[in-house]
Amino acid sequence: MTNIAEVADVLLLIFEQVLHLSSEQDAWHEPPRSLLPIVLVSRLWNELATPLLWKKVTSRAIWNLLPADCRYLVHSQGQYISLLHPWRPLDDADWAPTAKLSYHIKTLCHSRDSGVYLTAGVLAALPPLDALFPSMEHIIYKAYLHVNGPKYDADNFHAYLSSSLRSITLDSNTDFIPDIPRIARCCPNLEKLIMRSEASIDVLTVQQIDAALASLSNLAQVSLRLPSPNKLHHLSAVGRSPSIQSLIITGSNPSRYLCTPLRTLMLLNLPHARATSNMIASFGPGARPIEALCLRPYILCDETDDTGMHHLSALTARAAAHCSPSTLTVLRIDCVQFYSEHALRVDHLRPFAAHTRLVRVYLRVSRATALDDGAVGELARWWPMLEDLGIFGYGLPGASSTLRALESLAVHCPQLQSLAIALDATNVPESSNDVRGDTTSSGVLRCGLRRLSVCGGRVPNPVGVAAYLDALFPALVEVCSSTKNNESVEEWREVNDLLSPKVDFAHG
Repeated sequence: MTNIAEVADVLLLIFEQVLHLSSEQDAWHEPPRSLLPIVLVSRLWNELATPLLWKKVTSRAIWNLLPADCRYLVHSQGQYISLLHPWRPLDDADWAPTAKLSYHIKTLCHSRDSGVYLTAGVLAALPPLDALFPSMEHIIYKAYLHVNGPKYDADNFHAYLSSSLRSITLDSNTDFIPDIPRIARCCPNLEKLIMRSEASIDVLTVQQIDAALASLSNLAQVSLRLPSPNKLHHLSAVGRSPSIQSLIITGSNPSRYLCTPLRTLMLLNLPHARATSNMIASFGPGARPIEALCLRPYILCDETDDTGMHHLSALTARAAAHCSPSTLTVLRIDCVQFYSEHALRVDHLRPFAAHTRLVRVYLRVSRATALDDGAVGELARWWPMLEDLGIFGYGLPGASSTLRALESLAVHCPQLQSLAIALDATNVPESSNDVRGDTTSSGVLRCGLRRLSVCGGRVPNPVGVAAYLDALFPALVEVCSSTKNNESVEEWREVNDLLSPKVDFAHG
């Protein structure tokens, strides 16, 4: 373990770099030097705190230690930023002051805000980057075309590759796409790859990407956004890779989804539900230990020939078989656009009946739902660990769940916190004593539902509905309507206002 004197020396070196940061960049809530006495008495600093602090220091600190005649000021977005520009050849003496700091830098960011414009000429004047940053593990590379500003040379990306890299993030609004086979050769220890590009690629390129990523034995997290959705089904080998825990494949249009800490499968913005289903099939048979599943095609079904929402049934069956019931906790299926006019039915969800560990379920696949009280009861018995359930779409007349359906959720889903569902609140039932959600003898709520969002439906008797909900869910604090019908919104708002004030309960 590094002794206290060495830790203090390293810490002061860091402080020299962060003290000049602007208020927007400064990560500290108090003057950094005031932390020094605390650091000096902590023998765990080097093992615990120092790695966290180094994440606040970017590679820009390196350039600030170079001689002044190697840098110049450029006016950018109302500020003068010091950029590296080698006016003369740099020798070993120029780099000597950076040695101690460069050893500790783990992340290198290339962007218009990073403080360095690494053109081909600048790169030629630098030592090899793996020698300059021997501990570098993470690359964040942004290759953007700006209306008012320089075009950053995306081809320089490959100069950053080294065997020490563990993660690469490439974000580009250009048609640049990196040489993925080269990344696989240069970065054999890569664990995470996030790539967003506007490049339209052919099938051969997709197959090369697929084979290269599948060859990386340590690769655990992959997020790819490529606007060639009709070709992405060729990414099959990467889906079969035993090392990959999080796989996110996104077609056209930007997506907010990045890699997640869960073992995840996300197939987003593919053209049709059948394309999503076929991609899952290409990953091979057998259940994978997936914790979060998100499927988001553009079109769920063909309105002319899919009156039974056949493609949704095929998709849920294939997806459920691909995800182990012992691990899946999050399920999200929705559409980018063109929601089906045909109703969601409980049989569409039956393939997930064995996935009893589901905690969060979000479904927005059709304009209507046909889930009566019995269907909601089935869902409640399938998924007893639910905390958040959202099934969106207006209820069909005569085939919608009533207030009575809530009793099944109150009994079978004690951890439920948030619910969105279509309800027919025309009649207010009497809640029986054996399903009332009051506290047990130990003082723990039987069902701790706190938020209820109703997807349509009128409320002829707001007072009666509020009393029923109070009796069933003593922790309920918010009721609202997600419909655009103003009368329905006002009626459910009245129900919300009539709920009794709540006290704190323990949740079991």
